This record gives sequence, C-alpha cells and structure tokens, in this order.
Amino acid sequence: MFGNGRTSIRLGAGKFFVPLTRGISLNRFTLIQPFTTDLTVNGGDAYNIFARAPFNGVSPFPRPSGDQNALRQADFVPTANETTWGLPFKTQADYQWSFSIQQALSTSAVFELNYIGSSSSNLFSSVEANYAIYQPGVSTIANTQSRRPFPQFRLVNNALSAFSANYNALQVVVNQRYSKGFSVLGSYTWSKALGVNVSSGEGSNGPRNPYDYRSDYGPLSLDRTHNFIVSTLWDLPFGGANRPRWERLLIGGWQASGIANAVSGAPLTVRAGRDNSLTAIGGDTADVTGDWRLSGDRSKQDKINAWFNTAAFAQNAPGTFGSTGIGFLKGPGTWNVDTAVRKQFRFAETQHFEFRGSFYNLFNHANLGNPNTTQLNSIFGRITSASTPRVIELAVRYSF
Repeated sequence: MFGNGRTSIRLGAGKFFVPLTRGISLNRFTLIQPFTTDLTVNGGDAYNIFARAPFNGVSPFPRPSGDQNALRQADFVPTANETTWGLPFKTQADYQWSFSIQQALSTSAVFELNYIGSSSSNLFSSVEANYAIYQPGVSTIANTQSRRPFPQFRLVNNALSAFSANYNALQVVVNQRYSKGFSVLGSYTWSKALGVNVSSGEGSNGPRNPYDYRSDYGPLSLDRTHNFIVSTLWDLPFGGANRPRWERLLIGGWQASGIANAVSGAPLTVRAGRDNSLTAIGGDTADVTGDWRLSGDRSKQDKINAWFNTAAFAQNAPGTFGSTGIGFLKGPGTWNVDTAVRKQFRFAETQHFEFRGSFYNLFNHANLGNPNTTQLNSIFGRITSASTPRVIELAVRYSF
C-alpha cells in the first residue's frame, strides 16, 4: 500500500447458494397418511388396542401400498400428525463480505485488523401450521384439538424457507511466526450473531408466536460477544549446542507450549415452562415484572444460587407469548489455560527418548455452567454444573 511491501488491504464479497441435499428431510413426506401410518397407543385394552377412539374397534392396518386407488379408499385415522411443504420454497442464500488490513511488524510478525460479515436468507426450518387458536374465556388445554384450524389433524409440521440470520465481527490478530525458537498467535473477536431462533432443518415447532415469527428474533445460541485466544510455542534457551554434554542432556531440548482462551457468556432465554398461550406450540417466555439484574460483586456461591433475580419474572398471561425477549440474558463467561512441556533425549542419530507432560485446566479453574432458565422449575436461576477439574497427562515415547 505504501510502496514498502509491508502493508496490504484486502476486500472480498460473494453470494453463495446452499441447496437442500439431505434426503431424510424430504423422506418425511412419504411417512404420512395415506402412504404410511405410524402411531402410538397409550393405555386401553391390551387385547384390543384399537377399541378406543379414534379407531373405534377398527384396526388401521394393514395399509395398502402401490395402488393409488386403494390408497384413496384407505381409512384415514383422524387427529394424526402430518407434514406439509410451504410454498414457494426458495434455496438458501448466503451473502458474505470482508475487509482486512495487514501490517508486517517484522520479518516474522504480522498484525491484522479484519471486519467480517454475513447475511443468510431463506433458511430451512419447520413451523407448527395447525396451532390451536386462542379464544378468550373459552380456551383450555382440554379443548385444544377443537380449536385447531383443521381439527381432523393434530400437529401439522410445515417445512418452509422463511428465516434469516446475520453475523458481524471485528477481529484483531497478531501472528508471530516460528522464529528463533518462539511463536505466538493471538486473536480477539468482537461479534454479534442474530437471527430468528428456530432449529435448522425439519422437526421444529417454530417460533413461539405463530402470528409473528420475528418475535423470536435475537442473539443466536452461537453468539459470543467477546472471544480471546492465544497460543504459544517456546524452545527453552537452556543447554544449547555449545554447552557441556551433561547440561545438554539434562536441561537442554525442553519445549513449552500453551493455549489460553477467554469467552463471554452464551445468550439465555427465560421460558415460562407452561403453554399459557394455549396454542399447543410451547416455548412461551416469561413476563418481566422487575429488574432482573444482580450485582456482579458477589461471591461465587451467591452467583451459583442465583445468577439473576428470579423474582423479576412471572408467568405470561393466558393467550400471550411472554414479554421476555429471546437471548436477552447472558450466562457465565469462561476462561481456561492448557499447557504442555516436552523434553527430547537423543542417544544416536536414529534413536531418541521423549517425555511429555500435558496440563489441562492448569489453574484448576471452575467455569460455571448456565443457570436453569425455566420459570416454573424448582431450581430456576440456579447453576448446577461446572467444567471439569485439572487433568494431568504424562507420557513417554522411545523412537528408533
């Protein structure tokens, strides 16, 4: 850029298409009536399992196969689950772009400043199309089936391409390539990943509000605001070639390496734990009734007992989907250090003995897991898990 060959600027952009190639996603459309009947019967007479409604003593088996006329005449089991295809179905499109500045600090060290972004549309998922319609003063769990738009069916899983996501990140990278027995690679990422929070692929009930898919727009589960990682490799400068043989044998040839990382917490959503919207979809969030924040200047045990103020949440009102946003809370951040040392004893040109010690979670730091986020759960707000403790591995190898 400045004529000295030490600075470069790179730009990139592209549009990519991701076709639907998973055959099992399409096979679901052959596993429904009238082609196939797959059912589960709970309770009833073991000697006549089809005595109860909706079969009323008539077995739905065997099913005809291959003959379209016979399939048209086959008995239809009411209130069975079905699968539909949402049209128009579009191929997923991904737009990606980047801007990078690289500056050489020395013959072996480079500094990078990068901006990376992407936007995805027409993401493949599924939603519940036969949800129960809420009727004030009338709706109950018991009359769910009668309130469905198509009461002759139960769940109707509608596969469609209707969702979107985006990612933006600023990256700072320092790379000291291996030189004079030392190397280090460090990076820091400040990023945000947003989208409609539904499971990719088939089988999802979709957003909690069937009238407004954007109500589930928020930080994606992979979103981490801050992410720092650094790795090093160092040939310890002891027992060099010009030192006495005993010194080279005992304290020479040692190599140390390590990886340290620190990551901010994952986004959390407070769920009600009950289908108060009475749509039979599930996934209602709780209502926010107060300040959910608690002071960060607390003991670790206090944070374990209550990561946030649980009294600030309540059950959402009947017929509503909850006022708590998707992913608005953050779980505990994590940090960890792994190290290793290696020593090589060389006896001859073709023979050497190697010792290696690895120390995972070197400082035996307990990274807390995420708290329970279901408002009706007895351990709501509590943390009940943590990362594994320090692990030490020692190994020897003889090569000849």
